[in-house]
Amino acid sequence: MKILSDFDGVFTTPEGEAASCASYLDELLGDRALLSALRAEVSAAPDRHGWMVSDSGRTVISAYADEDPYIYNNGVVAALYERGPAAVLARLRDSGFVKYSDLSIHCFEEGTRRYRAAHASHAEEAALARVAQWLSDGHEVVIVSNSSTDRIEAILRSAGFEPGQRGLRVRGNALKFRLGEEPAELPARASFGARPIALRRPSFWKILSEETPDAFIGDVLSLDLALPAAARRTDPRFAGLRLFLRRRGYTPAWALDACHDAAIDVVEALPDLR
Repeated sequence: MKILSDFDGVFTTPEGEAASCASYLDELLGDRALLSALRAEVSAAPDRHGWMVSDSGRTVISAYADEDPYIYNNGVVAALYERGPAAVLARLRDSGFVKYSDLSIHCFEEGTRRYRAAHASHAEEAALARVAQWLSDGHEVVIVSNSSTDRIEAILRSAGFEPGQRGLRVRGNALKFRLGEEPAELPARASFGARPIALRRPSFWKILSEETPDAFIGDVLSLDLALPAAARRTDPRFAGLRLFLRRRGYTPAWALDACHDAAIDVVEALPDLR
């Protein structure tokens, strides 16, 4: 069996790292009142905020602010660039953060670096033990993450794994958030839990098409599961694909409702796959 899985939020507890990223933004911007107001705005309307990307010349939501704490941070930075004071934005752009994504990526990289420097790991022992069991059972495990391959492989090596051996591979920089024209056979968007989610994610689609897994595990519906759930209904290669959403404390109710409707299994811990 080939198992594809996201990494952060599936094998890790991400809240601490995400909080470190938020703290670094506070430090960098130096305006806690402004950030507090923006965070209140994002929290009050997560369906209008999140990971913002370009799609056919428009800026749209690729994943919603309430789907995980990293995306929430992205939503706050995007709101800053959309409605922040001109003087603050000019200072940020003069510092090299021309686009909102420049700042959000920088805060993620520096925030996670600081967190890992102060903590042995945020990977969950029970989750990594499940990976070891999958490998022992002869399954192939492919981690598909927007994070860098180097970052994930370093975390795995610190836990005693050797990516590239014994059936374990990492495909980082997966760009699951990037929207485009593929797969053209799917509609551009579909409703999940009463929210529209973009389905045409060419980089993610390329990975799915190359790997054709038996199971996929994620914790963010928009980034991880909406596309394979839609493909499962239309593409014979994915007719038997098993989909799992790992429920976390931050998982929104609308995503759980969507999983029920789309026949995505919601699990509290990683499943025993046979």
